[in-house]
Amino acid sequence: MSAGVNGFVGKSLSSEEVGKAISSIRSGEVLVKYESSDPMPPDLDDDMSRLTLRQREVWQLIAQGKTNKQIAAALEISPFTVRIHVSSLIRVLNVPNRAVAAARFAGRQTIGPVR
Repeated sequence: MSAGVNGFVGKSLSSEEVGKAISSIRSGEVLVKYESSDPMPPDLDDDMSRLTLRQREVWQLIAQGKTNKQIAAALEISPFTVRIHVSSLIRVLNVPNRAVAAARFAGRQTIGPVR
């Protein structure tokens, strides 16, 4: 907001909510509106509860030994986007690399609808 932005509208909102939010912003209201589309199961530790659903899907595929290219194909996203998710989940999990992230996944149940 200090850079001159008048609002933030998250992509998880319905199209009707996005339209209302944009109208509010255009009328001068400063607005931050988003909705979590991803409730976390209560049994995951704090670090993992901060992962998005997509990051958890990527994490699961990393644990299966998939490459970024294979993950991209499975999730129908670009390899560049996979790299972003991998970097983010490594940072959130506070691990040095994807191998440690995969090891940390071991023994957990499936945590996302991976195609």
